[in-house]
Amino acid sequence: MHILRKHSKVIIVITAALFVGGMVLMGFSGMMGSGSNKNELGRIGDKKVSVQEFSQKFKEVAYNYQKSLGDDVQLSKEQLVEVNNQVWYQMVQDYVIEQAVDDYDVEVSAKQVAKAIKEQPLEQIKQMKEFQTDGEFDQEKYLQALRLGQLNVEALESIYKQRLLIENLQLEVVGDVFVSDEDVRQEYIDQNQTLSGKLIWFNPENVKEDQEVSLQEMQQFYQANRQAFKKGESRVFDYVELKFTDESSKSKAEEKLQKLLTLSAEKGFEQAAKELKLTIEQSEDVLKATANFPVVGAKADLLDEMFVQAAVGDCSHIVQADESLVIFCLKSIDISPIYSFDQVKDKLSKVLQFQAKAGKSVQEGREFFAGKKNYLTRAGQKKLKVLSIKDIKVGDPLPELGEFPALSESLFSLDEGEYTDLIVDTLMGRGAFIGKVQKRSKLDWKEFAQKKESLKEAIKAQKNVKEFNMWFSGQFRFLKVEDYRYNFFDYIPKQERM
Repeated sequence: MHILRKHSKVIIVITAALFVGGMVLMGFSGMMGSGSNKNELGRIGDKKVSVQEFSQKFKEVAYNYQKSLGDDVQLSKEQLVEVNNQVWYQMVQDYVIEQAVDDYDVEVSAKQVAKAIKEQPLEQIKQMKEFQTDGEFDQEKYLQALRLGQLNVEALESIYKQRLLIENLQLEVVGDVFVSDEDVRQEYIDQNQTLSGKLIWFNPENVKEDQEVSLQEMQQFYQANRQAFKKGESRVFDYVELKFTDESSKSKAEEKLQKLLTLSAEKGFEQAAKELKLTIEQSEDVLKATANFPVVGAKADLLDEMFVQAAVGDCSHIVQADESLVIFCLKSIDISPIYSFDQVKDKLSKVLQFQAKAGKSVQEGREFFAGKKNYLTRAGQKKLKVLSIKDIKVGDPLPELGEFPALSESLFSLDEGEYTDLIVDTLMGRGAFIGKVQKRSKLDWKEFAQKKESLKEAIKAQKNVKEFNMWFSGQFRFLKVEDYRYNFFDYIPKQERM
């Protein structure tokens, strides 16, 4: 038996991942069909997409993915939506690629395919135990399998041809990318140079005095920065949550909530809850863009039910959380794009107080920096917080600070024993910093000479992909796409269309 046939799941994953953007394979469901008399599911450019064509692709991808998870797996509604969207998106990408291949007259030679199969084994192939020795990929075992005909060469050729078609198209679209010797040198430094040092941190959280922020100051800030308080469409929900500990208590909770739903249809949610002696809780604003419901979090079916279909007063089905059952009732809809001052007043007070602390900490940093240059000694005398950094590379997260490009780049521009200027964090409000480089690793320039060409090719490939993706995004942006999937699939609401 051919090894690739034996590992059919691997082939499914390999094939799905080749085109630009890849595919996240998720779920499967049948089609409504009865929702429309038309046979046209959509249009991509000048191509009509029939229901049969989309359905066939959809079923193949979903079936393979479901099998890869296991025969007993039941796919969720979220997975059904995701697979539908991803298959549609893949068809749009395929159309763009096919048009470009024709326009640029791109071809792949048999010699190119054969060379790639021999010299560039797929990552999924490398992971197969048949081609490993002591846990590492063994190139000779792979080549031996090729020579003995133990691999499904026809399947491999199809996969490589698809991949090489994209690579050849990239070369046609982008051309030969120029990479200078300085680019290569800097890449080697960024990958291999490490340094250790100290950071003097003027931390806003160490400023002890809390400054009072007046109502007038908050109102002035709010009016001057109204666009910062955009929220998008939102909902407020009344909800009843009943906890359970076992199947018996769960059954009783479900029975009581079902009574609540029935009575709500006659008397309204509040009155029904009152008669059944159930406690109603109320959510804060639930944003439509990132719907996250109290207790149960983000749920696609609940989002559809309560944001797309529900009117004020409507109630949801019974939703299960980890240890409780919940019913949501739509209390109000807010289409105002900006939070009111009253809604943000409390948080705004805290933000402005922290900004005041951040300003004071930066001022303390400036006064300290204007003094004598033996900063670390003086920081010890003043008991300022000093962070140690050890063996970091440019761009690495800094201890307790995370990503901080301005500080990282400033440190790596220095020689051992030198201090940075005062670096102020204006974006994250982390205060001000003075850094000192205490030790910088030595670079192996002989190794650089050996790796120079491979580094150059790697940089070229990265730039090629980046520029190709920019070109592809432009093609995609101006492509006329008509999407009617919501007429055929009962779980695809209109707002989820591309």
